[in-house]
Amino acid sequence: MRLTRYLRRWQFLIKLGIFILLLVFFLVTTMLINSTLTSESNHGGLRATNHPDFEYSSDDPQPTENKPAQDWKPVPWKETSEVKLLRESLEKRLRKLPPGETEDDANKRGMATHGYNARLADTLPLNRHINDMRHPMCRRVGYPHDLPKASIIICFHNEALSSLLRSVHSILNNSPPELLEEIILVDDASHRETHPDTFEQLDEYVVHLPNVKVLRQDARMGLIRARLAGAAYSRGQVLVFLDSHIEATEGWLEALIHRIYLNKLIVPAPAIDNINYETLEYTKTDGSKGGFNWALVFKWVPMNETERTKYYNWDPFDSPTMAGGLFAIHRDTFHDYGTYDNEMSIWGGENLEMSFRMWMCGAKLEIVPCSRVGHIFRLKNPVSFPGGTSNTVSRNNKRLAEAWMDEYKEMFYWYSPGIEKKDSGDISGNLALTGKLPEII
Repeated sequence: MRLTRYLRRWQFLIKLGIFILLLVFFLVTTMLINSTLTSESNHGGLRATNHPDFEYSSDDPQPTENKPAQDWKPVPWKETSEVKLLRESLEKRLRKLPPGETEDDANKRGMATHGYNARLADTLPLNRHINDMRHPMCRRVGYPHDLPKASIIICFHNEALSSLLRSVHSILNNSPPELLEEIILVDDASHRETHPDTFEQLDEYVVHLPNVKVLRQDARMGLIRARLAGAAYSRGQVLVFLDSHIEATEGWLEALIHRIYLNKLIVPAPAIDNINYETLEYTKTDGSKGGFNWALVFKWVPMNETERTKYYNWDPFDSPTMAGGLFAIHRDTFHDYGTYDNEMSIWGGENLEMSFRMWMCGAKLEIVPCSRVGHIFRLKNPVSFPGGTSNTVSRNNKRLAEAWMDEYKEMFYWYSPGIEKKDSGDISGNLALTGKLPEII
């Protein structure tokens, strides 16, 4: 009996000792993690310098050490009472059906015209609130007080006024005014007869919003050239290109600008969340990177297990390509690296062309999970392509292949029969750029 009690006592003491050791280990580990996160936050972001390949250029602004990053607290723009009255009045008008049209007719017309439920978009608040979809650690990030200002460039053609203005309001409501140089809405020759509200009604409304400008094109230029027109008109040190049916969320802008602040050769894109084309419900997406197939079609590629263990859920991560609709870039990098191929027509292929060019010449593409922007992925693209969609995209892709793919262009031609014989126009400028760019690095 005494031996049994003796053994039980020692078993209890051993278990207690193991428990105490585990508790101490847990507490020490927690303290170390918090200390690391605090240190990284004080330098402008969580794991902000986790790319050892990049060093600060002497020409780039350096992170400010004499002022703790968390001293600067971004405060978004607050809607004035005047703007609130204008917005509510416009929302009331948008909710009204045209004479003689039923809800069902309006739903069908909206889907056919825009590729998403534009009628539902007309009934939603222009400044609807989207919950903060970021990882909780993103809310602990502190940013330097001297981040550069950004020009937001949104190109539109026959867009629903409600979706366009919801994009603008989401930017204003979730962006620190001190980082927002301007919002430029580039009208790529919308049709007055089918979309009259995107003319005088738009102009009269945005004049009451801070730093929102409308730039109109007399003739259809297409997305690529319209963006170039917006960039030429802009003044910000950072250019942010967005689509016209998006909703930005809290913290989206400073997270993008900060990556460029650390190194202007980083071309960051937000994590693009899904706004359902039928219900317009906002849904957070998982961490995927941009890819492509040999037909030069952009695809989202889930990260593998190795990549998932390499990055935290809030970490910026490398992406081989970008979707193209939403990204930021330093003004100098945009121009030094050749802007867009302005001989590409309308839309298609420009995102992969820029992706290849950036990576092959020393820049890098990233996706920043602490920056989240919702995007309506339409059921179909309602935009017309002069000469046909297939011919336009094929020509654009051939220009990309001939300029940047070297011998691998044969894989593209194998997967895309007939394109090799198509005329791609003069690419001598692109080829000259391939020889010039290594000198820029």
